[in-house]
Amino acid sequence: MAGGDWKTTVIIFVMAILILKFFSHQEVEHQTFEIGTSHIKYHLNWTNADAELPHVKELQDAYKLQNIKSFDLSLSMSSLSFEKIKTLLPVRFNAYEKLKLNFANNPIGTIGAEYILSLIPNGVQDLEVSFDSISSDITIGSLLARRLNNLNSLKRLKLSLIMGIKDETVLDDYLRFGRLSENLQSYSLVLIGNSLTNNSLGYLKTHLSRAHLSELDLNFYANKLGVEGA
Repeated sequence: MAGGDWKTTVIIFVMAILILKFFSHQEVEHQTFEIGTSHIKYHLNWTNADAELPHVKELQDAYKLQNIKSFDLSLSMSSLSFEKIKTLLPVRFNAYEKLKLNFANNPIGTIGAEYILSLIPNGVQDLEVSFDSISSDITIGSLLARRLNNLNSLKRLKLSLIMGIKDETVLDDYLRFGRLSENLQSYSLVLIGNSLTNNSLGYLKTHLSRAHLSELDLNFYANKLGVEGA
């Protein structure tokens, strides 16, 4: 590898880590558990992998409430195992209209991501999923695409895979096989720090063509798209 390419890769990697830490500090709280008349919020961020998880029983009881329309779960930067995270998850989410799920920097792998995606109700309208740096394999792209194809009620979608893609075929599979809902109005795809090149964007136009978007945010910062990709 040429000296310039090596230095560029290192710079991108360091910048991506700093960006991930910045967003985690800015957008999430360390620990919060809140039950409102129509919402549940459980944040347990920056938690040691061996720490005892608080309010597990209360959270499981809250899943049984029928009036809940919105659920916000954030376990960002906690390095929790998939088995430990499962103790915080329901058998299946209720028919929530809004879901915000942040599992950034937890080593849940593709198996964990698949399990979490299977819990999402098909009728959800507003969905945010963060699988940043979760140690997934190359099948995560097709997995996300298959799940996306069943979410036909979505009006807003944000998907974040910061430092979460190990091979360009991941994005290629997601864009090629993932169909956006015709009802989708707002779409955000965050792919910071994945060393992606222009070769992975061949199906981007097709991917976006089905939805009638009024808001689009594509974040490819700290990648290698070049002039053609931009």
